[in-house]
Amino acid sequence: MVALDGSRAGPGQEGEIRLKGPQVIRGYLDPSLDADAFDAEGYFRSGDLGVVDDDGFVTITGRLKDVIIRHGENISAKEVEDLLYEHPAVTDVAVIGLPDPKTGERACAVVAVAEGSRSTSPPWARTYATRDSGSTPFPSSSNWSMSCPGTRPARS
Repeated sequence: MVALDGSRAGPGQEGEIRLKGPQVIRGYLDPSLDADAFDAEGYFRSGDLGVVDDDGFVTITGRLKDVIIRHGENISAKEVEDLLYEHPAVTDVAVIGLPDPKTGERACAVVAVAEGSRSTSPPWARTYATRDSGSTPFPSSSNWSMSCPGTRPARS
């Protein structure tokens, strides 16, 4: 398990799951792809994020590509989605990173609201305002619709 800063992740600390062993791919037919796929010690970069508990069990927590990097800060798209999803008017949400020339990336929330919702402000405004945590970054833009593209079923 490797933390996002490249150091070894300790128990309970989220990091990228890296693999090595006889059952793991040794490389690609096109060797130019190996540099991005393997670290210096030969571990395969899975792209999955996870946490190892004190007993050595791994829990997958997300995907590395779901991390938005804004001004060098790592933003978990899932963490922001989970927070926005708590609002009763939100039926589905997807947070994505969009290229931004000034910040590197910006967080954009694609939000589906319940039919007939009369929310006059973005659904996350009240959710953020009532939370005591300043650690979850506020999305810098949003798109509104009655449904979101994705793989999970929307809340009804």
